[in-house]
Amino acid sequence: MAVKYINGAQRIMDYSTYTNPLTEEKRVYTREEIANMSPEEFTKNEKAIMLQLKFIGIPTEQDIQVSNEQNYENDPTVEWVWVTQFIDGTCETCADLDGTTYEKEEDAPYTPPIHENCHCKLIRTVKA
Repeated sequence: MAVKYINGAQRIMDYSTYTNPLTEEKRVYTREEIANMSPEEFTKNEKAIMLQLKFIGIPTEQDIQVSNEQNYENDPTVEWVWVTQFIDGTCETCADLDGTTYEKEEDAPYTPPIHENCHCKLIRTVKA
């Protein structure tokens, strides 16, 4: 199941809101897709895959299907989670916001990115 633990609570992530900060594409690599890549194909996509791993992990195709079938618009348990990409030079504000949750996207204190080279994201989730 497309479940991730966020602040101790089981959440289903909305993978459709994810944009890879390196490629700027709305693409989520799955475990199955990576397993079937040639070595050359993996090398070509490795940096984007590693960034995705740090942000949202590497879901299975079933995780993506569960996420796509979820009705996020009408679910009263929707929360937005601030996810920080920890890299050299991550600012204190971004570090402090990592993992914080908000009832509505507009409740977050900032809209990422909040500064140059900021790779933070707000990811929509629902209770599992």
